[in-house]
Amino acid sequence: MTEDMEKQPDDIQEPTSGTTPPAAPDHETPPEPQPAPPPKAEMAAGDISDDDRLWAVLSWIVWIIAVFALVLEEKRDRPYVRYHAWHSIVVGVLCTVISFVTFGCGTPVFLITLYFAYRAYQGDYVEIPAVTNFIKGQGWI
Repeated sequence: MTEDMEKQPDDIQEPTSGTTPPAAPDHETPPEPQPAPPPKAEMAAGDISDDDRLWAVLSWIVWIIAVFALVLEEKRDRPYVRYHAWHSIVVGVLCTVISFVTFGCGTPVFLITLYFAYRAYQGDYVEIPAVTNFIKGQGWI
């Protein structure tokens, strides 16, 4: 019987004098949550992909393509594409109205969209004072 009492399981340790017994292992703590990514509206200019620039240019050249860019969920969620799509739609509609009212004499106004397309391809956000204020006022961008 003394033999049974002398045998102790390996996982139980008797404290030695002057030391504290080892603490029971705590449950694993969950990993700390990662910080959330920045909101899409705050994406930096470095987040503009070549695909975004292509969609922006196509939106300016043929503004009907901008409607498709706003319908496609993947493109609609990209701030750069959405910005240029709304601008090109508003400018395109204004240019079309001017051309009809002036019986085609306003057609050269469409040439300005080529400049805006070039700026979009460079990765710039084109600011057209009246148009940009209108679009921001509507909450579209």
